[in-house]
Amino acid sequence: MDRCYGFSRYRVMLHADDALPCAWIDNYLAPFFRVAAEGACCDAGQRIAQEETDASWTVHAEISESQIEECKRAFDEQKAAGRVVEFPELATSYAIVGEGFLVRQSDPDTLVAESWLRIVPGSRMVSLYISPGNPEAPYVVSRAVRAIIVGQALADGWSTLHASCVQVDGCGLLTVGSKGAGKTALMMALVTQRHGKYVSNDKLLAKRIDGMLRVQGLPHSPAVKLDMLERYGLADVQTSYVFQGTSTKRRFLVDELCRALGTTVSPQTSVRAILLPHYRAEAAGACNPEAPERAISRGVHPGGQALVDLEAAQTNTICEFQPIWKRVFGIDESVRTAWWSGTEIVQFDYSNSSLPAIAQEL
Repeated sequence: MDRCYGFSRYRVMLHADDALPCAWIDNYLAPFFRVAAEGACCDAGQRIAQEETDASWTVHAEISESQIEECKRAFDEQKAAGRVVEFPELATSYAIVGEGFLVRQSDPDTLVAESWLRIVPGSRMVSLYISPGNPEAPYVVSRAVRAIIVGQALADGWSTLHASCVQVDGCGLLTVGSKGAGKTALMMALVTQRHGKYVSNDKLLAKRIDGMLRVQGLPHSPAVKLDMLERYGLADVQTSYVFQGTSTKRRFLVDELCRALGTTVSPQTSVRAILLPHYRAEAAGACNPEAPERAISRGVHPGGQALVDLEAAQTNTICEFQPIWKRVFGIDESVRTAWWSGTEIVQFDYSNSSLPAIAQEL
């Protein structure tokens, strides 16, 4: 498998072992990242245009027990010499080896099996080794490709956001808030009520370009509560995502969820407004569904909890973007910008019954 993934000038060339489930990797990455030349997948051996790979990093992904054993031996040698840095909370350790890094990582959510990366920043080369039979293999490869593309973008002034976004009438409506605020609920309502296009339900890159806030969706697996799926008649929709979610949520590949919702992905858009929802249960005095406009306030100067939520949404530490990647790409997290500056901010209370009416007003 040979693929070139990316957006704008941020690219990764992936050379993957034939034993890896390449179709799954494509399905995870392609809705957001351009694949090969002009969006077409490259068959093995097909020449990829030189301009597609000039600025790329390269990832070699291989299923190999022998390479993993070699990595372990080298890692243990470096650890004995005191040249290993460990991050237990991230299930990651790395050793400095010559001009590069040797990284041991495992998914902090599943901890099914570990994988190893050899990173040589000067040559923009990453070798990724995965154990035979590792059920995480396609996700591990996809995550490495995503991290390197994100690293290039962060080094070029983009920021990562934890937010959801839907493109309505050609412009993005970006929803920000803490857990339970309503990011997924607003995404579902705007897609179904306003015929919006899906941009993201979790991870985004954001940058102000020519005076406009631009956002770029990142590959992710949207998790939707089971009761919300039932509300939209999607309780029986099947998913081929590697891990099936929790007892209260189901995870999807983005294309699967979009097909179920009757929409498509718009990976990048300009943002017209930033939404700051506040959920109130019906019995807690939620807004009147007969007059949704009364629950909505608009402005461009956030304060109080709104400012806290906006600042909290910006982070350069998405799940796999661990300290080693920041070091590789020279990312300084102390540099922060008011990414929302100049964009309309819309605050409102909502309940399940009032949400459809409010979605029409946004």
